[in-house]
Amino acid sequence: MDKIAYAELDCIFNQLDTNDLSKIPMQVIQYFKENKDKNYHCNIDLHIPLEKQNLHLKTIQYLCAINYLYLSAEHEQEELRKIYEENDKTFSEKTNIDKLFEKRK
Repeated sequence: MDKIAYAELDCIFNQLDTNDLSKIPMQVIQYFKENKDKNYHCNIDLHIPLEKQNLHLKTIQYLCAINYLYLSAEHEQEELRKIYEENDKTFSEKTNIDKLFEKRK
């Protein structure tokens, strides 16, 4: 599954403008390129919002990390951190085992 995500990331990297691409360390780009599924053919069009392109969950997770670490300004990182913390909290509440069993009673 990760190899498919790596292929999708490589496809996205190939379409990024040089300004954004230059912000991502070459070893990160190279890692995804070298470890991708070479037989996976992806059709990603950056003119269409990524959320409408049926990307694998791992791809989205990696994109979030890359965006946070390399493409976002410091003030954007703070906002993203708050969003990620809220998402984690919401997810934790939804998957709390004790609460799941409470609902069944």
